[in-house]
Amino acid sequence: MWTNLVTQFDNGARGWQMSTRTNILVVTLVLLMSTAVSGGPSSEKRAQYKASLILKLLEYVTWESGGPAKGEAIVIGVIDDQPLARKMTDLSSFSALDPKPKVRELKTDDDFSACHVIYMSASDMTGAETVVDKIGDQKIFTISDADGLIQSGVMVNFIQPTETNVKEKFEVNLTQVQDKSMKISSKFLKLARVYEGTAGNLVLNE
Repeated sequence: MWTNLVTQFDNGARGWQMSTRTNILVVTLVLLMSTAVSGGPSSEKRAQYKASLILKLLEYVTWESGGPAKGEAIVIGVIDDQPLARKMTDLSSFSALDPKPKVRELKTDDDFSACHVIYMSASDMTGAETVVDKIGDQKIFTISDADGLIQSGVMVNFIQPTETNVKEKFEVNLTQVQDKSMKISSKFLKLARVYEGTAGNLVLNE
């Protein structure tokens, strides 16, 4: 399983030139997905890989308006996932972003208005849908690993691999990203399944 996954990335990389930053993203993704498929050495390691991936992803995201002001740190809100939030706090000092991101542990009913990014876990689907509704039109970049939330308005969803499906990597709701005056680098989009359309009726952009 590990060999097949690495081969997929190697084959994809030969089709386009990747920068060092993109290579790091790919390596991090391989680590995260391989532990998900195999069960992983520990929940702590899984949190570490996921935190690394989220921090790396944010290097590829920009706001045309409504985002962090010049010289302001990106604020990442992590909903109901204390291990991930703490691991992301530990790793934020290694981020290429300047200034370094700030991480906040949040609950579903907290105020998200001071955050630029919100991560919600698949462990609470009902809560995640509530978070999406609560964010509404706020220009907050949303990330999840919950199956189906891409149709509800989440911008980036990490697809959980299975024994029979390790090909898919990310889902991106490009319409939602653009509607919120944001951009995701094409380098990242090349690793993703990109959807466009209205909420609940997104179409895969092939």
